[in-house]
Amino acid sequence: MALPSRLHAYIAGTAVVAVGLVLWSLPRVALVPVLVVVLAVMVAEHYATVLRDRVAVSLTNVVALVAIVLGGPALAVLGTLGAIPVSARRSTRMAGTVFNSSMLPVSAAAGGFTYQLLMTQLGGVFPDWRSLLAITAAAAVYSVVNHGLVAGVVAIDSGDRFLDTFRTIGPSLAMQVPYVGIAVLTVVVIERASWWALLLMAVPALIARY
Repeated sequence: MALPSRLHAYIAGTAVVAVGLVLWSLPRVALVPVLVVVLAVMVAEHYATVLRDRVAVSLTNVVALVAIVLGGPALAVLGTLGAIPVSARRSTRMAGTVFNSSMLPVSAAAGGFTYQLLMTQLGGVFPDWRSLLAITAAAAVYSVVNHGLVAGVVAIDSGDRFLDTFRTIGPSLAMQVPYVGIAVLTVVVIERASWWALLLMAVPALIARY
C-alpha cells in the first residue's frame, strides 16, 4: 500500500471511530454542559504548545477529565468537538483537520470508559481516594491513546519508526499527571457553583501551561 494510501486509511479509521463515538454520545448529555465544555476545549486548543512540526499539546486533557468526572465519557467526547474550528484554522491540509478533530474524541472516550470501569470496580465516590485513583488512571489512558495516535500518523507521514516518534513526544506524558489536581479542583468548584465556573478555571490552567 502506498504511503498516502496508508496515511489516509489511518486517518479515515480514526475518523470513523470518532463519528461513532459522537453519535453514541449525543442522546446521553444535556445541552448546557456540552456548550461549556466545547467552549473550554476551544480555549485550550487555541493555546496549544507546539512540540515539533505539526505536533502540538494542549490542556484539553484537563477539560476532558472534568467532563469525564461530571458527565461521563459522552460529555467528554462531545466536548472535544470544540477543537474542530481551531484545528481547521491551524491546519493547511484537510487530512490534518480531520485527524486532529478525530483523535480527541477517541482519547476522551478511552479515558472516560477507564474512569467508569474503575469507579464501578472499586466502588469509589468522588472525591475519595478510589475516585482519585480512577481519575489518575483516566488521565494516563487518555494521554497514552492521544500520543499513540499522534505518533502513528507522524510515523506514517515521515517514515520514522513508531517507537522513535512516540519517544519524541512521549516525555509530555509524565506532565499530564499533575493536571489531575487542577481537574479535581475544577470539579469541586463546579459542583458548588455552576458549569460556567469551568471557564473561570482557564486562568490557573493557563498558568500551569506556562
